[in-house]
Amino acid sequence: MRNYKYSFAFLSDELAQELPSVQILGLDQVMSYISRYEDGEAEAEDWSARRCFTRTVEDFDGNEDWEWLLRYHDLGEWSW
Repeated sequence: MRNYKYSFAFLSDELAQELPSVQILGLDQVMSYISRYEDGEAEAEDWSARRCFTRTVEDFDGNEDWEWLLRYHDLGEWSW
């Protein structure tokens, strides 16, 4: 199993700055929600492993389409 956790954290912050329309990023088991601020800054906040595994509509700010798109998406092997 690959562990992208630390390299993805840096990359997700960079992508959040460069891609203003992106709201969620994911790679294998790591998912990040992008918070955007009034000064134009953006920050990626990693989801916990539990949240990634049990994701619900509420985790996607009530967006049923996002939840539906990822409902059967395999996030790889889990290492709790």
